[in-house]
Amino acid sequence: MKSSGLGFFVVLLMLVGIPAYGYGDPSGGTLFQVLLPALAAVWGIWMIFVGHLRRYLASVIERFRGVERDKSA
Repeated sequence: MKSSGLGFFVVLLMLVGIPAYGYGDPSGGTLFQVLLPALAAVWGIWMIFVGHLRRYLASVIERFRGVERDKSA
């Protein structure tokens, strides 16, 4: 999935969860219901980003060491 498609998907998920703020109560229960889907979306993006970052850093370290990556795997 391209980054623009991923961004659209995240915005769509957040727009589905955020309109619940209209039913707010002073106990903070609604705040939790609104922020939890947003946190889950951000956490998912972070996990995807960290995977790409880890692979990139591994390739940079291999390049500095002069190690050839095994292409058969």
